[in-house]
Amino acid sequence: REVNTLGIKESDIVEAIQKYNPRIVHISNHDDIYNYLKENVKEDDIVITLGAGYVTKVAELLVKEN
Repeated sequence: REVNTLGIKESDIVEAIQKYNPRIVHISNHDDIYNYLKENVKEDDIVITLGAGYVTKVAELLVKEN
């Protein structure tokens, strides 16, 4: 894992985005991400994920199911 040389935390990013969109959803646990999206994403929704590793597979899993 990279060293955080700037001291920016997940919560900093979430708080900055919430200033513009209070409906932002932040989920850290990978299984919870998948389950939340599976239950809540509707046609024409846009989903943005940040990270590496498993989180990049979430979209693939959701598309395969539909």
